[in-house]
Amino acid sequence: GGQFKVLATIPLGADSKVELHDPPKAFPGMPTIEDDWVKARRKSVKKRAKRNMTKKERRGGYQTKKGTPQEIPKNPEKFLKEQE
Repeated sequence: GGQFKVLATIPLGADSKVELHDPPKAFPGMPTIEDDWVKARRKSVKKRAKRNMTKKERRGGYQTKKGTPQEIPKNPEKFLKEQE
């Protein structure tokens, strides 16, 4: 349980030794299981973010209506005239 875990304890000082935790242990005071309301909220946020994703993001880039990637024009004036 818990989202974040302690993998190692690194004390300060010249003669200190690093303590590795295998398996990683939960931070003190953190809940060991996720409450139902937290899980429901996390899932709703994920669902809303997925629903709000634009078509551009789903395709993985900008494409023209024909479905081919648009090239960056070398001559902006010519490009603007073509768009009219």
